[in-house]
Amino acid sequence: MKKEWAQYITELDQEVNVEFYHRDEFEKYYPEVTDAKYPSAYIEGPDGIKVFITQKEMNSVEFVEELKKLVNTRLREKA
Repeated sequence: MKKEWAQYITELDQEVNVEFYHRDEFEKYYPEVTDAKYPSAYIEGPDGIKVFITQKEMNSVEFVEELKKLVNTRLREKA
C-alpha cells in the first residue's frame, strides 16, 4: 500500500470505519452481493451494502490523489 494512501486511510478511519477485503474475504462476509466487480469499493449502511466506487471508476484512477478526491466526494454525497 502506498504511504500516501495508508496515511489517508488512517485519517479517514477516524470518521468512518474502513475495511479492506480480498475477493474471497468479501464474498465470505457479504454473500448477498452476487454481482460484485473487482476492484471496487462498497459502503455499508442501514439499508445494507451498496457500491461506493464502481469497477470502472476504480480502474480509471491513475494517482492516489485522484482516488482520495473521489472518496471524499462520495462521502460528502452520502452525508
